[in-house]
Amino acid sequence: MFPMTVTGQRSTSLVLSHAVAWHNTRFEHLTSSTTSSCTGMPQAKTLMGLYDHGHGVFRENLYLVSDLSGITVSDIVSDEEIALNAYALALDSLLPSTPSSTDIAFALSALSEFPVRLTDSVENKALYLPVVSFLSEVARKSSDSAWTVQLGFDPLLNFAHEVFTEEWITIHSMPRIMLSEVGVYNMDLHDPIASSLRSSDYSQALWNPTSCNYSSRSGSDISAITIHTVQGSYSGCIAWFQNCNSSVSAHYVIRSSDGQVTQMVRESDKAWHVGSENPYTIGYEHEGYVSNPAWYTEAMYRSSANLTRDILASGYGINGHRTAYYPWTATTNYNQAGVPGSCNRIKGHQHFPNQTHTDPGEFWDWDFYYKLINEGTLPQVYTQDNGVLYDSGGPFGDYDDDERLLYQIQGNAPFQLSFEEFDLEEDWDYLFLYEGPDEFSPLIGQYSGNTLPDTLVIDADTLMIEFRSDCATQGGGYAIQWQSLRDTTDVNPVDTSDITAIELNRLQQLAIYPNPVNTHIRFALTASNLQRKDYNYTMVNQLGQIVKGDALEETDQGEFSIATDDLPRGFYYLHVTDAFQENTWTGSFIKN
Repeated sequence: MFPMTVTGQRSTSLVLSHAVAWHNTRFEHLTSSTTSSCTGMPQAKTLMGLYDHGHGVFRENLYLVSDLSGITVSDIVSDEEIALNAYALALDSLLPSTPSSTDIAFALSALSEFPVRLTDSVENKALYLPVVSFLSEVARKSSDSAWTVQLGFDPLLNFAHEVFTEEWITIHSMPRIMLSEVGVYNMDLHDPIASSLRSSDYSQALWNPTSCNYSSRSGSDISAITIHTVQGSYSGCIAWFQNCNSSVSAHYVIRSSDGQVTQMVRESDKAWHVGSENPYTIGYEHEGYVSNPAWYTEAMYRSSANLTRDILASGYGINGHRTAYYPWTATTNYNQAGVPGSCNRIKGHQHFPNQTHTDPGEFWDWDFYYKLINEGTLPQVYTQDNGVLYDSGGPFGDYDDDERLLYQIQGNAPFQLSFEEFDLEEDWDYLFLYEGPDEFSPLIGQYSGNTLPDTLVIDADTLMIEFRSDCATQGGGYAIQWQSLRDTTDVNPVDTSDITAIELNRLQQLAIYPNPVNTHIRFALTASNLQRKDYNYTMVNQLGQIVKGDALEETDQGEFSIATDDLPRGFYYLHVTDAFQENTWTGSFIKN
Protein backbone atom coordinates (compact mmCIF):
# COMPACT_ATOMS: atom_id res chain seq x y z
CA MET A 1 0.00 0.00 0.00
CA PHE A 2 1.19 3.51 -0.84
CA PRO A 3 -0.23 6.73 0.60
CA MET A 4 -2.29 8.90 -1.76
CA THR A 5 -0.75 12.10 -3.09
CA VAL A 6 -3.45 14.77 -2.95
CA THR A 7 -3.74 18.56 -2.88
CA GLY A 8 -5.64 18.45 0.40
CA GLN A 9 -8.01 16.31 2.36
CA ARG A 10 -11.07 18.40 1.49
CA SER A 11 -10.22 18.24 -2.19
CA THR A 12 -9.99 14.46 -1.99
CA SER A 13 -13.45 14.20 -0.47
CA LEU A 14 -14.96 16.52 -3.07
CA VAL A 15 -13.41 14.67 -6.01
CA LEU A 16 -14.64 11.35 -4.64
CA SER A 17 -18.09 12.79 -3.93
CA HIS A 18 -18.42 13.99 -7.52
CA ALA A 19 -17.37 10.54 -8.73
CA VAL A 20 -19.97 8.89 -6.49
CA ALA A 21 -22.66 11.28 -7.77
CA TRP A 22 -21.68 10.40 -11.34
CA HIS A 23 -21.79 6.68 -10.60
CA ASN A 24 -25.09 6.69 -8.71
CA THR A 25 -27.21 9.26 -10.53
CA ARG A 26 -25.25 10.87 -13.41
CA PHE A 27 -25.81 14.09 -11.46
CA GLU A 28 -29.61 13.85 -11.46
CA HIS A 29 -31.13 14.94 -8.15
CA LEU A 30 -33.54 12.11 -7.35
CA THR A 31 -36.76 12.90 -5.49
CA SER A 32 -39.77 10.97 -4.28
CA SER A 33 -41.41 11.59 -7.67
CA THR A 34 -38.73 9.59 -9.48
CA THR A 35 -40.24 6.55 -11.21
CA SER A 36 -39.97 3.43 -9.05
CA SER A 37 -37.94 0.44 -10.18
CA CYS A 38 -39.58 -2.42 -12.02
CA THR A 39 -37.49 -4.74 -9.84
CA GLY A 40 -38.94 -3.39 -6.59
CA MET A 41 -35.45 -2.14 -5.73
CA PRO A 42 -35.46 0.60 -3.08
CA GLN A 43 -35.74 4.11 -4.49
CA ALA A 44 -32.63 6.25 -4.06
CA LYS A 45 -32.82 9.96 -3.28
CA THR A 46 -30.70 13.07 -3.82
CA LEU A 47 -27.85 13.77 -6.22
CA MET A 48 -25.78 11.18 -4.32
CA GLY A 49 -28.22 8.29 -4.70
CA LEU A 50 -28.76 7.76 -0.96
CA TYR A 51 -31.38 5.51 0.65
CA ASP A 52 -33.81 6.27 3.45
CA HIS A 53 -35.62 2.92 3.11
CA GLY A 54 -33.60 -0.19 2.31
CA HIS A 55 -36.48 -2.70 2.22
CA GLY A 56 -34.51 -4.94 4.56
CA VAL A 57 -31.69 -5.30 2.01
CA PHE A 58 -29.88 -2.00 1.44
CA ARG A 59 -28.31 0.03 4.24
CA GLU A 60 -30.10 3.33 4.84
CA ASN A 61 -27.07 5.52 4.20
CA LEU A 62 -28.99 8.80 3.94
CA TYR A 63 -29.22 8.84 7.74
CA LEU A 64 -25.54 7.94 8.13
CA VAL A 65 -24.49 10.82 5.84
CA SER A 66 -26.74 13.16 7.84
CA ASP A 67 -25.25 12.04 11.17
CA LEU A 68 -21.63 12.32 9.99
CA SER A 69 -22.06 15.65 8.21
CA GLY A 70 -24.29 17.36 10.78
CA ILE A 71 -26.76 18.34 8.03
CA THR A 72 -30.40 17.38 8.43
CA VAL A 73 -32.02 14.79 6.22
CA SER A 74 -34.62 17.29 5.02
CA ASP A 75 -31.91 19.73 3.90
CA ILE A 76 -29.94 16.99 2.12
CA VAL A 77 -33.05 15.83 0.28
CA SER A 78 -34.12 19.36 -0.64
CA ASP A 79 -31.03 20.57 -2.54
CA GLU A 80 -28.47 18.88 -4.78
CA GLU A 81 -25.57 21.13 -3.76
CA ILE A 82 -26.29 20.52 -0.08
CA ALA A 83 -26.46 16.77 -0.77
CA LEU A 84 -23.05 16.81 -2.50
CA ASN A 85 -21.42 18.79 0.31
CA ALA A 86 -23.04 16.65 3.01
CA TYR A 87 -21.59 13.52 1.41
CA ALA A 88 -18.17 15.17 1.15
CA LEU A 89 -18.30 16.18 4.81
CA ALA A 90 -19.34 12.66 5.84
CA LEU A 91 -16.54 11.17 3.77
CA ASP A 92 -14.11 13.72 5.15
CA SER A 93 -14.98 12.65 8.70
CA LEU A 94 -14.02 9.04 7.91
CA LEU A 95 -10.67 9.84 6.29
CA PRO A 96 -7.38 10.55 8.09
CA SER A 97 -5.41 13.66 7.18
CA THR A 98 -3.31 11.72 4.66
CA PRO A 99 -5.57 8.93 3.43
CA SER A 100 -4.21 5.80 1.86
CA SER A 101 -5.94 3.90 -0.91
CA THR A 102 -7.29 1.47 1.67
CA ASP A 103 -8.62 4.34 3.78
CA ILE A 104 -10.52 5.71 0.78
CA ALA A 105 -11.92 2.34 -0.22
CA PHE A 106 -13.07 1.54 3.30
CA ALA A 107 -14.64 4.99 3.80
CA LEU A 108 -16.57 4.80 0.53
CA SER A 109 -17.67 1.27 1.37
CA ALA A 110 -18.88 2.43 4.80
CA LEU A 111 -21.04 5.14 3.19
CA SER A 112 -22.48 2.82 0.55
CA GLU A 113 -25.88 1.13 0.59
CA PHE A 114 -24.60 -2.36 -0.14
CA PRO A 115 -25.58 -5.09 2.32
CA VAL A 116 -22.02 -6.48 2.25
CA ARG A 117 -19.16 -4.03 2.72
CA LEU A 118 -15.39 -4.48 2.63
CA THR A 119 -15.19 -4.81 6.40
CA ASP A 120 -17.74 -7.64 6.54
CA SER A 121 -16.70 -11.27 6.63
CA VAL A 122 -18.83 -13.53 4.45
CA GLU A 123 -18.29 -17.04 3.20
CA ASN A 124 -19.72 -16.33 -0.26
CA LYS A 125 -17.12 -14.04 -1.82
CA ALA A 126 -19.48 -13.23 -4.73
CA LEU A 127 -21.44 -11.03 -2.30
CA TYR A 128 -18.48 -8.60 -2.38
CA LEU A 129 -18.82 -8.08 -6.13
CA PRO A 130 -21.36 -5.21 -6.03
CA VAL A 131 -19.29 -3.04 -3.68
CA VAL A 132 -16.07 -3.83 -5.55
CA SER A 133 -17.78 -2.91 -8.82
CA PHE A 134 -18.95 0.38 -7.27
CA LEU A 135 -15.49 1.21 -5.89
CA SER A 136 -13.77 0.33 -9.16
CA GLU A 137 -16.02 2.69 -11.12
CA VAL A 138 -15.54 5.51 -8.58
CA ALA A 139 -11.76 4.95 -8.63
CA ARG A 140 -11.67 5.02 -12.43
CA LYS A 141 -13.74 8.20 -12.62
CA SER A 142 -11.87 10.10 -9.88
CA SER A 143 -8.53 9.29 -11.58
CA ASP A 144 -9.73 10.49 -15.00
CA SER A 145 -7.69 13.67 -15.48
CA ALA A 146 -9.84 15.05 -18.31
CA TRP A 147 -12.95 14.73 -16.14
CA THR A 148 -11.52 15.98 -12.84
CA VAL A 149 -9.71 18.98 -14.37
CA GLN A 150 -12.98 19.97 -16.02
CA LEU A 151 -14.48 20.04 -12.52
CA GLY A 152 -11.57 22.12 -11.22
CA PHE A 153 -9.78 19.35 -9.27
CA ASP A 154 -6.56 17.45 -9.61
CA PRO A 155 -7.08 13.76 -10.43
CA LEU A 156 -6.59 11.17 -7.70
CA LEU A 157 -4.55 8.04 -8.01
CA ASN A 158 -6.62 5.00 -8.94
CA PHE A 159 -7.02 3.68 -5.40
CA ALA A 160 -8.67 0.42 -6.52
CA HIS A 161 -5.39 -0.87 -7.93
CA GLU A 162 -3.80 -0.50 -4.49
CA VAL A 163 -6.62 -2.20 -2.59
CA PHE A 164 -7.82 -5.14 -4.63
CA THR A 165 -6.07 -8.00 -6.36
CA GLU A 166 -5.36 -7.60 -10.03
CA GLU A 167 -7.90 -10.31 -10.74
CA TRP A 168 -10.72 -8.41 -9.03
CA ILE A 169 -9.75 -5.13 -10.69
CA THR A 170 -9.64 -6.81 -14.08
CA ILE A 171 -13.08 -8.29 -13.54
CA HIS A 172 -14.59 -4.90 -12.84
CA SER A 173 -12.74 -2.94 -15.50
CA MET A 174 -13.48 -5.11 -18.51
CA PRO A 175 -16.32 -4.52 -20.92
CA ARG A 176 -15.47 -7.66 -22.91
CA ILE A 177 -14.21 -11.10 -21.98
CA MET A 178 -13.40 -14.32 -23.80
CA LEU A 179 -13.35 -17.97 -22.79
CA SER A 180 -10.56 -20.51 -22.81
CA GLU A 181 -9.97 -23.91 -21.30
CA VAL A 182 -8.16 -22.23 -18.41
CA GLY A 183 -10.83 -19.67 -17.58
CA VAL A 184 -12.09 -16.26 -18.57
CA TYR A 185 -9.80 -13.64 -20.11
CA ASN A 186 -10.12 -9.91 -20.48
CA MET A 187 -9.99 -9.30 -24.24
CA ASP A 188 -8.34 -5.90 -23.66
CA LEU A 189 -5.81 -6.73 -20.92
CA HIS A 190 -5.42 -10.48 -21.46
CA ASP A 191 -5.42 -11.21 -17.73
CA PRO A 192 -6.88 -14.56 -16.65
CA ILE A 193 -10.01 -14.54 -14.50
CA ALA A 194 -11.26 -17.37 -12.33
CA SER A 195 -13.13 -19.97 -14.37
CA SER A 196 -15.90 -19.97 -11.75
CA LEU A 197 -16.93 -16.59 -13.18
CA ARG A 198 -17.45 -18.02 -16.66
CA SER A 199 -20.93 -17.72 -18.18
CA SER A 200 -21.81 -20.79 -20.20
CA ASP A 201 -24.70 -19.03 -21.97
CA TYR A 202 -22.95 -15.88 -23.18
CA SER A 203 -19.18 -15.83 -23.60
CA GLN A 204 -18.80 -12.10 -22.90
CA ALA A 205 -20.70 -12.08 -19.60
CA LEU A 206 -19.55 -12.56 -16.03
CA TRP A 207 -21.35 -15.31 -14.13
CA ASN A 208 -22.55 -14.08 -10.74
CA PRO A 209 -25.75 -16.02 -10.04
CA THR A 210 -28.50 -15.32 -7.61
CA SER A 211 -28.91 -18.35 -5.36
CA CYS A 212 -32.66 -18.09 -4.95
CA ASN A 213 -34.63 -15.66 -7.10
CA TYR A 214 -35.51 -17.93 -10.03
CA SER A 215 -37.48 -21.07 -10.86
CA SER A 216 -38.13 -23.59 -13.62
CA ARG A 217 -39.70 -22.59 -16.93
CA SER A 218 -41.83 -25.74 -16.55
CA GLY A 219 -41.48 -26.65 -20.19
CA SER A 220 -42.21 -23.20 -21.69
CA ASP A 221 -40.16 -22.34 -24.76
CA ILE A 222 -38.10 -19.14 -24.85
CA SER A 223 -39.61 -16.85 -27.47
CA ALA A 224 -39.08 -13.22 -26.40
CA ILE A 225 -36.62 -10.74 -24.88
CA THR A 226 -37.60 -8.05 -22.36
CA ILE A 227 -35.67 -4.77 -22.11
CA HIS A 228 -35.68 -3.14 -18.65
CA THR A 229 -34.13 -0.12 -16.96
CA VAL A 230 -32.91 -0.68 -13.39
CA GLN A 231 -33.87 2.69 -11.89
CA GLY A 232 -30.58 2.39 -10.09
CA SER A 233 -26.96 1.38 -10.54
CA TYR A 234 -25.46 -1.74 -12.08
CA SER A 235 -23.79 -2.72 -8.81
CA GLY A 236 -26.95 -1.97 -6.82
CA CYS A 237 -29.03 -4.14 -9.12
CA ILE A 238 -26.63 -7.06 -8.73
CA ALA A 239 -26.77 -6.71 -4.93
CA TRP A 240 -30.57 -6.56 -5.02
CA PHE A 241 -30.84 -9.73 -7.10
CA GLN A 242 -28.39 -11.55 -4.80
CA ASN A 243 -30.69 -11.07 -1.81
CA CYS A 244 -33.44 -13.64 -1.40
CA ASN A 245 -35.74 -11.09 0.24
CA SER A 246 -36.02 -9.17 -3.02
CA SER A 247 -37.85 -12.05 -4.79
CA VAL A 248 -36.90 -10.61 -8.17
CA SER A 249 -34.22 -11.14 -10.81
CA ALA A 250 -33.31 -10.81 -14.47
CA HIS A 251 -31.08 -13.01 -16.58
CA TYR A 252 -28.58 -10.23 -17.37
CA VAL A 253 -27.53 -6.83 -15.98
CA ILE A 254 -25.71 -4.37 -18.28
CA ARG A 255 -23.48 -1.46 -17.20
CA SER A 256 -23.84 2.00 -18.73
CA SER A 257 -20.24 3.21 -18.86
CA ASP A 258 -18.76 0.38 -20.90
CA GLY A 259 -21.48 -2.24 -21.45
CA GLN A 260 -20.12 -4.86 -19.05
CA VAL A 261 -22.59 -7.74 -18.70
CA THR A 262 -23.25 -9.85 -15.62
CA GLN A 263 -25.46 -12.94 -15.91
CA MET A 264 -27.45 -13.81 -12.79
CA VAL A 265 -29.88 -16.50 -14.01
CA ARG A 266 -29.35 -19.23 -16.60
CA GLU A 267 -31.32 -18.69 -19.78
CA SER A 268 -32.85 -22.14 -19.32
CA ASP A 269 -34.31 -21.01 -15.98
CA LYS A 270 -37.14 -18.55 -15.38
CA ALA A 271 -36.04 -15.21 -13.97
CA TRP A 272 -38.62 -13.11 -12.13
CA HIS A 273 -38.75 -9.85 -14.06
CA VAL A 274 -41.96 -9.45 -16.06
CA GLY A 275 -44.73 -11.08 -14.03
CA SER A 276 -47.10 -13.32 -15.98
CA GLU A 277 -44.80 -13.21 -19.01
CA ASN A 278 -41.78 -14.69 -17.22
CA PRO A 279 -42.09 -18.28 -18.54
CA TYR A 280 -41.16 -17.45 -22.15
CA THR A 281 -38.91 -14.39 -21.82
CA ILE A 282 -35.25 -13.56 -21.24
CA GLY A 283 -34.82 -10.30 -19.30
CA TYR A 284 -32.05 -7.66 -19.33
CA GLU A 285 -31.73 -4.90 -16.75
CA HIS A 286 -29.90 -1.82 -18.08
CA GLU A 287 -28.21 0.46 -15.56
CA GLY A 288 -29.77 3.89 -15.15
CA TYR A 289 -32.98 5.85 -14.83
CA VAL A 290 -35.69 6.29 -17.46
CA SER A 291 -35.79 10.05 -16.83
CA ASN A 292 -32.14 10.62 -17.79
CA PRO A 293 -30.97 9.70 -21.33
CA ALA A 294 -27.32 10.07 -20.27
CA TRP A 295 -27.42 6.48 -19.01
CA TYR A 296 -28.25 5.08 -22.45
CA THR A 297 -24.74 5.16 -23.88
CA GLU A 298 -23.62 3.75 -27.21
CA ALA A 299 -21.45 1.26 -25.29
CA MET A 300 -24.56 0.00 -23.48
CA TYR A 301 -26.64 -0.20 -26.66
CA ARG A 302 -23.93 -2.11 -28.52
CA SER A 303 -23.30 -4.49 -25.64
CA SER A 304 -27.03 -5.17 -25.23
CA ALA A 305 -27.45 -5.68 -28.98
CA ASN A 306 -24.49 -8.09 -29.06
CA LEU A 307 -26.13 -10.10 -26.29
CA THR A 308 -29.37 -10.13 -28.25
CA ARG A 309 -27.59 -11.28 -31.41
CA ASP A 310 -26.07 -14.14 -29.43
CA ILE A 311 -29.51 -15.16 -28.16
CA LEU A 312 -30.94 -14.96 -31.70
CA ALA A 313 -28.24 -17.41 -32.78
CA SER A 314 -28.98 -19.80 -29.89
CA GLY A 315 -31.79 -21.66 -31.61
CA TYR A 316 -34.77 -20.21 -29.76
CA GLY A 317 -36.34 -19.09 -33.02
CA ILE A 318 -36.52 -15.36 -32.19
CA ASN A 319 -36.38 -13.16 -35.29
CA GLY A 320 -34.31 -9.98 -34.99
CA HIS A 321 -36.63 -8.24 -37.46
CA ARG A 322 -39.33 -8.53 -34.80
CA THR A 323 -37.70 -5.88 -32.65
CA ALA A 324 -40.18 -3.12 -31.81
CA TYR A 325 -38.60 -0.29 -33.81
CA TYR A 326 -41.66 1.86 -34.61
CA PRO A 327 -41.38 5.65 -34.10
CA TRP A 328 -44.10 5.44 -31.45
CA THR A 329 -42.56 2.51 -29.52
CA ALA A 330 -40.79 4.42 -26.74
CA THR A 331 -43.87 6.38 -25.68
CA THR A 332 -46.50 3.65 -26.07
CA ASN A 333 -47.40 1.20 -23.30
CA TYR A 334 -49.23 -2.05 -24.00
CA ASN A 335 -51.84 -1.74 -21.29
CA GLN A 336 -52.91 1.67 -22.59
CA ALA A 337 -52.77 0.94 -26.33
CA GLY A 338 -52.68 -2.86 -26.77
CA VAL A 339 -49.64 -2.54 -29.03
CA PRO A 340 -47.16 -3.60 -30.22
CA GLY A 341 -48.58 -6.98 -29.18
CA SER A 342 -47.24 -10.50 -29.51
CA CYS A 343 -45.92 -10.01 -33.04
CA ASN A 344 -42.89 -8.22 -31.65
CA ARG A 345 -40.56 -10.47 -29.67
CA ILE A 346 -37.86 -7.98 -28.60
CA LYS A 347 -39.43 -5.09 -26.72
CA GLY A 348 -39.61 -3.21 -23.44
CA HIS A 349 -41.14 -4.07 -20.11
CA GLN A 350 -43.74 -1.44 -21.01
CA HIS A 351 -44.81 -3.47 -24.06
CA PHE A 352 -45.87 -6.70 -22.35
CA PRO A 353 -49.43 -7.38 -21.19
CA ASN A 354 -50.41 -7.27 -17.51
CA GLN A 355 -47.63 -4.81 -16.63
CA THR A 356 -47.73 -1.42 -14.90
CA HIS A 357 -44.14 -0.29 -15.50
CA THR A 358 -42.99 2.00 -18.31
CA ASP A 359 -39.32 1.12 -18.76
CA PRO A 360 -37.13 1.54 -20.69
CA GLY A 361 -39.21 4.63 -21.48
CA GLU A 362 -39.19 7.57 -23.83
CA PHE A 363 -35.40 7.97 -24.13
CA TRP A 364 -34.59 4.41 -25.23
CA ASP A 365 -33.63 4.58 -28.92
CA TRP A 366 -35.48 1.62 -30.41
CA ASP A 367 -34.52 2.52 -33.98
CA PHE A 368 -30.79 2.48 -33.14
CA TYR A 369 -31.22 -0.74 -31.17
CA TYR A 370 -32.99 -2.40 -34.13
CA LYS A 371 -30.16 -1.40 -36.46
CA LEU A 372 -27.51 -2.78 -34.11
CA ILE A 373 -29.35 -6.08 -33.67
CA ASN A 374 -29.75 -6.46 -37.44
CA GLU A 375 -26.37 -5.00 -38.37
CA GLY A 376 -24.66 -6.80 -41.22
CA THR A 377 -27.58 -6.75 -43.66
CA LEU A 378 -26.03 -6.30 -47.12
CA PRO A 379 -27.43 -3.48 -49.27
CA GLN A 380 -28.38 -3.76 -52.91
CA VAL A 381 -26.05 -1.29 -54.63
CA TYR A 382 -27.00 0.91 -57.59
CA THR A 383 -24.24 2.85 -59.37
CA GLN A 384 -26.27 4.33 -62.21
CA ASP A 385 -27.21 7.99 -62.30
CA ASN A 386 -30.84 7.05 -62.84
CA GLY A 387 -33.06 4.06 -62.32
CA VAL A 388 -36.00 2.63 -60.45
CA LEU A 389 -36.20 0.24 -57.52
CA TYR A 390 -39.08 -1.88 -56.30
CA ASP A 391 -39.99 -3.71 -53.12
CA SER A 392 -39.46 -7.48 -52.93
CA GLY A 393 -42.77 -8.14 -54.70
CA GLY A 394 -41.59 -6.30 -57.80
CA PRO A 395 -43.93 -4.17 -59.93
CA PHE A 396 -46.76 -6.72 -59.74
CA GLY A 397 -46.79 -8.19 -56.22
CA ASP A 398 -46.83 -7.41 -52.49
CA TYR A 399 -43.77 -7.37 -50.26
CA ASP A 400 -43.25 -10.05 -47.58
CA ASP A 401 -43.51 -10.10 -43.79
CA ASP A 402 -40.48 -9.69 -41.51
CA GLU A 403 -38.39 -7.99 -44.17
CA ARG A 404 -35.46 -5.66 -43.92
CA LEU A 405 -34.11 -4.42 -47.25
CA LEU A 406 -31.33 -1.89 -47.87
CA TYR A 407 -30.66 -0.03 -51.12
CA GLN A 408 -27.55 2.09 -51.63
CA ILE A 409 -27.61 4.57 -54.52
CA GLN A 410 -24.26 5.97 -55.69
CA GLY A 411 -23.81 8.62 -58.37
CA ASN A 412 -23.53 12.30 -59.08
CA ALA A 413 -25.28 14.70 -56.72
CA PRO A 414 -27.81 16.20 -56.58
CA PHE A 415 -30.40 13.42 -56.91
CA GLN A 416 -34.09 13.72 -57.55
CA LEU A 417 -36.20 10.99 -55.89
CA SER A 418 -39.83 10.51 -56.86
CA PHE A 419 -42.26 7.89 -55.60
CA GLU A 420 -44.38 6.40 -58.37
CA GLU A 421 -46.06 3.84 -56.09
CA PHE A 422 -46.31 3.75 -52.31
CA ASP A 423 -48.50 1.39 -50.27
CA LEU A 424 -47.24 0.26 -46.83
CA GLU A 425 -49.17 -0.91 -43.79
CA GLU A 426 -49.62 2.36 -41.94
CA ASP A 427 -47.78 2.73 -38.60
CA TRP A 428 -46.29 -0.79 -38.87
CA ASP A 429 -44.19 -0.94 -42.06
CA TYR A 430 -41.75 1.87 -42.85
CA LEU A 431 -39.38 3.20 -45.48
CA PHE A 432 -36.42 5.25 -44.23
CA LEU A 433 -34.28 7.56 -46.37
CA TYR A 434 -30.73 8.52 -45.27
CA GLU A 435 -28.25 11.04 -46.62
CA GLY A 436 -25.08 8.98 -46.71
CA PRO A 437 -23.68 5.49 -47.35
CA ASP A 438 -25.46 3.52 -44.61
CA GLU A 439 -28.45 3.37 -42.27
CA PHE A 440 -26.52 5.22 -39.56
CA SER A 441 -26.26 8.30 -41.79
CA PRO A 442 -28.46 11.37 -41.12
CA LEU A 443 -32.15 10.60 -41.57
CA ILE A 444 -33.92 12.56 -44.32
CA GLY A 445 -37.37 11.11 -43.73
CA GLN A 446 -39.45 8.12 -42.69
CA TYR A 447 -42.61 7.09 -44.54
CA SER A 448 -45.56 4.80 -43.90
CA GLY A 449 -49.13 4.43 -45.19
CA ASN A 450 -50.31 4.87 -48.77
CA THR A 451 -49.87 8.60 -49.44
CA LEU A 452 -47.22 9.26 -52.08
CA PRO A 453 -44.29 11.10 -50.44
CA ASP A 454 -43.24 14.36 -52.04
CA THR A 455 -40.53 14.39 -54.71
CA LEU A 456 -37.17 15.16 -53.11
CA VAL A 457 -33.96 16.74 -54.37
CA ILE A 458 -30.99 15.60 -52.25
CA ASP A 459 -27.47 17.00 -52.56
CA ALA A 460 -25.50 13.86 -51.71
CA ASP A 461 -23.43 11.46 -53.82
CA THR A 462 -24.63 8.43 -51.84
CA LEU A 463 -28.08 7.66 -50.46
CA MET A 464 -29.35 4.76 -48.38
CA ILE A 465 -32.94 3.58 -48.44
CA GLU A 466 -34.15 1.09 -45.83
CA PHE A 467 -37.43 -0.86 -45.77
CA ARG A 468 -38.81 -2.73 -42.76
CA SER A 469 -42.00 -4.78 -42.48
CA ASP A 470 -43.53 -6.44 -39.45
CA CYS A 471 -44.95 -9.95 -39.10
CA ALA A 472 -48.35 -9.41 -40.75
CA THR A 473 -50.40 -7.44 -43.32
CA GLN A 474 -48.45 -6.77 -46.49
CA GLY A 475 -48.96 -3.88 -48.90
CA GLY A 476 -48.40 -3.21 -52.58
CA GLY A 477 -45.02 -1.71 -51.77
CA TYR A 478 -43.13 1.00 -53.60
CA ALA A 479 -41.58 2.06 -56.88
CA ILE A 480 -38.91 4.74 -56.38
CA GLN A 481 -37.35 6.49 -59.33
CA TRP A 482 -34.07 8.33 -58.93
CA GLN A 483 -32.31 10.67 -61.36
CA SER A 484 -29.02 12.52 -61.05
CA LEU A 485 -29.51 16.20 -61.82
CA ARG A 486 -25.78 16.83 -62.25
CA ASP A 487 -24.84 18.34 -65.63
CA THR A 488 -21.78 16.26 -66.55
CA THR A 489 -21.72 17.10 -70.29
CA ASP A 490 -22.22 20.88 -70.29
CA VAL A 491 -25.85 20.40 -71.29
CA ASN A 492 -29.03 20.59 -69.28
CA PRO A 493 -29.88 17.61 -67.04
CA VAL A 494 -31.99 14.89 -68.60
CA ASP A 495 -35.71 15.55 -68.17
CA THR A 496 -37.22 12.28 -66.97
CA SER A 497 -40.66 13.62 -66.13
CA ASP A 498 -42.26 11.91 -69.13
CA ILE A 499 -40.40 8.60 -68.77
CA THR A 500 -42.39 5.91 -66.95
CA ALA A 501 -40.75 3.69 -64.36
CA ILE A 502 -41.02 0.65 -66.64
CA GLU A 503 -39.38 2.47 -69.56
CA LEU A 504 -36.62 3.82 -67.35
CA ASN A 505 -36.10 0.30 -66.04
CA ARG A 506 -35.83 -1.02 -69.60
CA LEU A 507 -33.22 1.58 -70.46
CA GLN A 508 -31.09 1.38 -67.34
CA GLN A 509 -31.97 -0.67 -64.30
CA LEU A 510 -33.16 -4.22 -63.80
CA ALA A 511 -35.63 -4.63 -60.94
CA ILE A 512 -34.87 -7.93 -59.19
CA TYR A 513 -37.18 -9.39 -56.57
CA PRO A 514 -37.22 -10.72 -53.93
CA ASN A 515 -34.00 -9.09 -52.84
CA PRO A 516 -32.27 -10.50 -50.79
CA VAL A 517 -33.06 -13.87 -52.35
CA ASN A 518 -32.97 -17.53 -51.35
CA THR A 519 -33.84 -19.95 -54.18
CA HIS A 520 -34.96 -17.89 -57.23
CA ILE A 521 -34.79 -14.32 -58.49
CA ARG A 522 -37.52 -12.84 -60.67
CA PHE A 523 -37.61 -9.76 -62.87
CA ALA A 524 -39.62 -8.23 -65.70
CA LEU A 525 -38.55 -6.73 -69.03
CA THR A 526 -42.03 -5.69 -70.11
CA ALA A 527 -42.51 -2.36 -71.93
CA SER A 528 -45.22 -1.16 -74.28
CA ASN A 529 -42.87 -0.66 -77.23
CA LEU A 530 -40.77 -3.78 -76.71
CA GLN A 531 -41.53 -6.71 -78.98
CA ARG A 532 -40.90 -10.32 -78.01
CA LYS A 533 -37.22 -11.29 -78.46
CA ASP A 534 -34.81 -13.93 -77.20
CA TYR A 535 -32.78 -12.96 -74.13
CA ASN A 536 -29.52 -14.05 -72.53
CA TYR A 537 -28.13 -13.39 -69.06
CA THR A 538 -24.74 -13.30 -67.35
CA MET A 539 -24.32 -13.44 -63.56
CA VAL A 540 -21.12 -12.03 -62.01
CA ASN A 541 -19.84 -12.13 -58.41
CA GLN A 542 -18.10 -9.29 -56.55
CA LEU A 543 -14.70 -10.45 -57.84
CA GLY A 544 -15.84 -9.96 -61.43
CA GLN A 545 -16.03 -13.71 -62.08
CA ILE A 546 -18.86 -15.07 -64.23
CA VAL A 547 -20.69 -17.65 -62.11
CA LYS A 548 -23.69 -18.39 -64.35
CA GLY A 549 -25.03 -17.57 -67.80
CA ASP A 550 -27.60 -18.92 -70.26
CA ALA A 551 -30.60 -18.12 -72.37
CA LEU A 552 -33.75 -16.87 -70.63
CA GLU A 553 -37.22 -18.24 -71.02
CA GLU A 554 -40.14 -15.90 -70.46
CA THR A 555 -42.86 -17.01 -68.02
CA ASP A 556 -46.04 -14.93 -67.82
CA GLN A 557 -46.57 -11.16 -67.97
CA GLY A 558 -43.06 -10.64 -69.26
CA GLU A 559 -41.47 -12.09 -66.11
CA PHE A 560 -38.34 -14.23 -65.95
CA SER A 561 -36.94 -16.51 -63.24
CA ILE A 562 -33.41 -17.76 -62.52
CA ALA A 563 -32.52 -20.35 -59.88
CA THR A 564 -30.07 -19.10 -57.24
CA ASP A 565 -30.09 -21.94 -54.72
CA ASP A 566 -26.71 -23.09 -56.06
CA LEU A 567 -25.00 -19.77 -55.30
CA PRO A 568 -23.01 -19.12 -52.12
CA ARG A 569 -24.03 -16.21 -49.88
CA GLY A 570 -22.89 -12.86 -51.26
CA PHE A 571 -23.46 -9.95 -53.64
CA TYR A 572 -24.04 -10.49 -57.39
CA TYR A 573 -24.58 -8.49 -60.58
CA LEU A 574 -26.98 -9.61 -63.32
CA HIS A 575 -26.67 -8.48 -66.95
CA VAL A 576 -29.45 -9.22 -69.47
CA THR A 577 -29.34 -8.52 -73.23
CA ASP A 578 -31.72 -9.25 -76.08
CA ALA A 579 -30.66 -11.32 -79.07
CA PHE A 580 -29.99 -8.24 -81.21
CA GLN A 581 -28.02 -6.34 -78.52
CA GLU A 582 -30.52 -3.49 -78.84
CA ASN A 583 -31.46 -3.44 -75.16
CA THR A 584 -29.31 -4.07 -72.11
CA TRP A 585 -30.47 -4.32 -68.51
CA THR A 586 -28.31 -4.47 -65.39
CA GLY A 587 -29.14 -5.17 -61.77
CA SER A 588 -27.73 -6.53 -58.54
CA PHE A 589 -28.96 -8.74 -55.73
CA ILE A 590 -27.94 -10.33 -52.47
CA LYS A 591 -28.00 -14.10 -51.96
CA ASN A 592 -28.87 -15.08 -48.38
